[in-house]
Amino acid sequence: MNQPVRLRLPPVIKELIDARDRVKQHYDYPGIEFTLDGKLVGDIGEVVAAKVFGIT
Repeated sequence: MNQPVRLRLPPVIKELIDARDRVKQHYDYPGIEFTLDGKLVGDIGEVVAAKVFGIT
């Protein structure tokens, strides 16, 4: 069985999550999660996959 790929994400990713958490706390609106999704997460995933698998 293949071993899972482990990758340490750069601190800037944690900063994005922290910023999202602060926005969520600031507005404190029920049912709104301020999720990090869509194009931003897709772009991050694409770059991470390229680095892990050596794709240019």
